[in-house]
Amino acid sequence: MKSTSSVESGQAGAQSAAAEEELVPRISPLLLRFFQNYLKRHIARHFHAVRIARAGLPPPVGEGPLIIYLNHPSWWDPLIAALLAYRYFPDRTHYTAMDSEALHRHRFFEKLGFFGVEGGTAHGAVEFLRRSRAILARPRTALWLTPQVRFTDPRERSIHLAGGLTHLAWRLEQGTLLPLAIEYPFWNEQYPEVLVPFGSPIPIEGHIHWTVPEWESAIINGLNQTQAALALDSIRREPEAFETVLTGREGAHGADGLWQWLASVFGGKAHIRNGRAGNQFE
Repeated sequence: MKSTSSVESGQAGAQSAAAEEELVPRISPLLLRFFQNYLKRHIARHFHAVRIARAGLPPPVGEGPLIIYLNHPSWWDPLIAALLAYRYFPDRTHYTAMDSEALHRHRFFEKLGFFGVEGGTAHGAVEFLRRSRAILARPRTALWLTPQVRFTDPRERSIHLAGGLTHLAWRLEQGTLLPLAIEYPFWNEQYPEVLVPFGSPIPIEGHIHWTVPEWESAIINGLNQTQAALALDSIRREPEAFETVLTGREGAHGADGLWQWLASVFGGKAHIRNGRAGNQFE
């Protein structure tokens, strides 16, 4: 017979495992497939294209825990991150943090891998670390985070991070941090582009003796370098430097497109004649 202490120990272990299980969102495969299909159509309706820099394709990251962290210029960021997650890491299960009040209003996001975070409180910080570690303890998982505390212009380099990511990296013993930069510039079309590159991975195993400030410095530098490289590619406006992830809407091209649009609105009274704008009175 097992001793009372061993039985109690087993029960405590089972209860601990059950508690850890409750920390991880339960993803609905059916809802996730629907969301993936909807996501592509929704993004394509609002952008000319989603492009990833050829110099910034995802590097090898192994099979251990993966944390992808990105700058935060727009509320589109989580949707673009989801598109990239399913495209470039299809064999992983993906999770992301979300404001707990917003998640309470939209509970279905839990079934897509979102978990709530109470911002600006010690309790919220502890809960974030517990949930993140429980997620990353599972095989083949990825955690996507926007550690900036507010929307920030993509060219801003004075990055201020919430403490959660740095403390999470400090507590882990294995895995990879991978920076990702995003911009939404207008090039030559009516609709904006989505431009992204991944940066250089930061392996946790090689830096387990880093302090929290050292992790913060490495995380910020990684994102800064990735954003700087993207800014140069964005300014050049060279589509051939990017790989197209998703083709979106075509818009009017310059002045000719504007006049063609006017012609369609006013029933042909405005039109293009010999490469310039004309009207029925000429």
